[in-house]
Amino acid sequence: MAGRTLRAPHRTACLTGAVLLAVSLLGMAWAVEHGYPAIAVAMVVLTTGLRIIMTICAVALVEAMPANRTSIGAALNDTAQEVGSSLGTAIVGTMIAALVTSTLPAGVWTSELVHSSSSGERTTYLVLVGVVGVLATYGALSLTDSRATDAP
Repeated sequence: MAGRTLRAPHRTACLTGAVLLAVSLLGMAWAVEHGYPAIAVAMVVLTTGLRIIMTICAVALVEAMPANRTSIGAALNDTAQEVGSSLGTAIVGTMIAALVTSTLPAGVWTSELVHSSSSGERTTYLVLVGVVGVLATYGALSLTDSRATDAP
């Protein structure tokens, strides 16, 4: 078995990424009031989960395309990732802003506003756990058990 690399099926790998995403978002909800080191750890887990999902989905998409259309598949994948990132940032920012306050302070934030901000972030991350959990799990279950690691 020397020289062989064990590869998890796409579905299993993507579900692993979905679990890491959910755990990281729960971690972010907890870390909001526990400082930057806790947030940094949650973000590393978040990045790991996203990278697993994004890589597996890119390979699966290109693998599913006819050989003469793989560049179109790669372009669609890149476009979907960019649109998803932009929309995700806008939606999460809007959710947090809506949950925190209707007006920004003119000067120093009061302790009440800081608490409101932490509460808004925590609520947003908890909502995202459910949304990401459902979408990522649905997407993972739609994959095959292929073990391919590069395009055909």
